[in-house]
Amino acid sequence: AGDYTDDTSMTIALASSPFSRGSDPIDQITRYISWWQTGKYSVNGHCFDIGTQTERALRYYMDHQSFIPESDRSGNGSLMRVSALSLFGLQMPMNEFNRMVHDSVITTHNNPECITYTTRYAHFVRDIILDDTIVMDNIRTIVANEDVSSYESHVNGYIHGSYYLSLRGFVETSSFMELMDHMITLGGDTDTNACIAGVLGGAHYGYSSFDPSLLAQITHFDMLYDLCEQLYQRITL
Repeated sequence: AGDYTDDTSMTIALASSPFSRGSDPIDQITRYISWWQTGKYSVNGHCFDIGTQTERALRYYMDHQSFIPESDRSGNGSLMRVSALSLFGLQMPMNEFNRMVHDSVITTHNNPECITYTTRYAHFVRDIILDDTIVMDNIRTIVANEDVSSYESHVNGYIHGSYYLSLRGFVETSSFMELMDHMITLGGDTDTNACIAGVLGGAHYGYSSFDPSLLAQITHFDMLYDLCEQLYQRITL
């Protein structure tokens, strides 16, 4: 209880990358490789879980010193870690923000679906922070027009299922903990689906909605809290 998985490890790696002069995808993938190879950013000092698509891309970069070519695989690994970019992009022009997200995605998930869904999701997180009411209405419309229940049998790591199920869980629950219970009960890739929905819920409900007794159980909580403080300072300078 309290340990985090590859979702948080890769989020920490991405959030630790310098953004003062825009995003640096080479720095990002270097940090992912450090996590994979040495356990940096991991909860217990080693990489005990990694997505197949992510591992293949990191191995390719180590062998070729270039990003992996376009893939026909559409895993959810780019979606789970992108939240920091939504913060860094709060004041960015739309085209710069889209480019930053695109460059982050293709380090490991160079696939059209991954680029599209990750960009849409990053905009949702950004917009929740900027104008919560409008984006909530937009998400409800998307969920109403999509047969989201058809994705319930595809919760094992594919981006389209994680994306739509997270949107549905977000708008059909009324608290952060209810959202987490809902996403985990779906089964499948529970840590990533809960992570993706949890970022939406965290942006919407805020830090004060988290149960202090649960926060106290999080491994390396002080480090994570300090990282959040550092991120806040970087985006408000």
